[in-house]
Amino acid sequence: EIPMMCADGSARDVLHDHEAQLAALDSEANLALLNSVDLLERAHSLYGYLCSAFINGVDAGAPRAKKLPRFIARPWCNVARLLGRRPALDYAACVLYNWDRVNRQGPI
Repeated sequence: EIPMMCADGSARDVLHDHEAQLAALDSEANLALLNSVDLLERAHSLYGYLCSAFINGVDAGAPRAKKLPRFIARPWCNVARLLGRRPALDYAACVLYNWDRVNRQGPI
């Protein structure tokens, strides 16, 4: 869905529509539900893509965002802090933790 939001310029509007859900990881109680490195890494990756979409996923004539709204910036920073990493869409977020098994019961 993120590539489509960027392609049609609706990313900011869609993200604002889901503000409450995206802000959930600004709560320590909700953050504690991410109880493994794998879940934290996945959240870090997804927030990175969402932040990029917020900045870049707008109509051609619209200005790029100069800052991120709190509802996506704070959760991303919280997850990064727990991982001991910076909130950045880096190689680890884009590649190393952005995959899934085709057959979860089969070999890797």
